[in-house]
Amino acid sequence: MVDYTTRLNEAMKHANVSVSALATALGVSYQAISKAVDGTTNSLSAYNNSKAADFLGVDSRWLATGEGAMELKLQERATTVPLVPWESLATWKGASEWLKRPEGNTFVWAPFGCSTETFCVEARGDSMVSPHGSMRSFRPGTHLYFDPLLHDNKPWDGIPVLAKLVSSEEVTFKIFKQEGSRRWLAPLNPQHEPIRNLFVVMGILVGQWEPSHNHG
Repeated sequence: MVDYTTRLNEAMKHANVSVSALATALGVSYQAISKAVDGTTNSLSAYNNSKAADFLGVDSRWLATGEGAMELKLQERATTVPLVPWESLATWKGASEWLKRPEGNTFVWAPFGCSTETFCVEARGDSMVSPHGSMRSFRPGTHLYFDPLLHDNKPWDGIPVLAKLVSSEEVTFKIFKQEGSRRWLAPLNPQHEPIRNLFVVMGILVGQWEPSHNHG
């Protein structure tokens, strides 16, 4: 029976998912996934193994133990995804709707494996730009990829999400936070206030990409 590292690498290859994309999906560091991929650590925790299997489209028991079949669940992986303008997000009905009427809509390259319901938004403002250089930031213009199919769109504490406020239908990109039954949205920039209004998660961040013109 092959070991955990081999199974994880096989699943990531089939799903065309990078180390950084899997780390983002699980809400863990790049180093944590890198160690599991190169065999430095024996396996992911049971919780992260389940989330990884869900994201990679494989059977969680197979990934954890090698028993049974890999059984890829997501046979289709998108190579391009909709780039949705912020002003269209309040009425967004899903990638499948855009695919039915592609005329006039913009699509961008998906630089990693993602489901066919994944969509992209350009980061704006500075609420998710950390003042600390060592922390992860999302600069304006960065392409943010959200997958509403990931983990049944049920976020976990610390994962970036796109959310719509129920009262105003305003859409915002923030860090999902939860303590018990309390849920709120937190910025990375301390100059912005957390959002504690009722909200609906539109998608969990599965990756980011900075177009080259943002570096100029």
